Amino acid sequence: MAEMEVTATTGGEKRPALRTPSGSRERPHSVPSLDLDRCLQMLRQARSDSEQFAALLLVTKMVQAQQTDASTRRRIFDAVGFTFPNRLLKSAGGPEGDIYRALGVTIFSCFCTDSELVLHHHVTSKIPLFNDIIVEPPG
Repeated sequence: MAEMEVTATTGGEKRPALRTPSGSRERPHSVPSLDLDRCLQMLRQARSDSEQFAALLLVTKMVQAQQTDASTRRRIFDAVGFTFPNRLLKSAGGPEGDIYRALGVTIFSCFCTDSELVLHHHVTSKIPLFNDIIVEPPG
């Protein structure tokens, strides 16, 4: 169980830090590695789109693209791959299709925060589809 410890940050602001049982410190906005590893394992072992979708929701609860370092984004990408987000982008119209396409765009936008992944052919080949999604009215 983690214990709270107060540490000073720049500007004199006090922010809590977590001290794990082993004595190492974690920043409050960092992703607990064990929990993320567990979610990524669930993502890799998913046998259906529903299981993959559920695992992705758990990952999104733990991480935010802006606060995630490159190695964590890469680990998420390696677990997700391109097949599932691509299927989400190609979902049929209607309210559910719009939700799935929005999720697909969100996943690809997270990939695009990585300077290597943004140039990957699986991302660049989707530019016309992204354009169609943006131009097409919902529903």
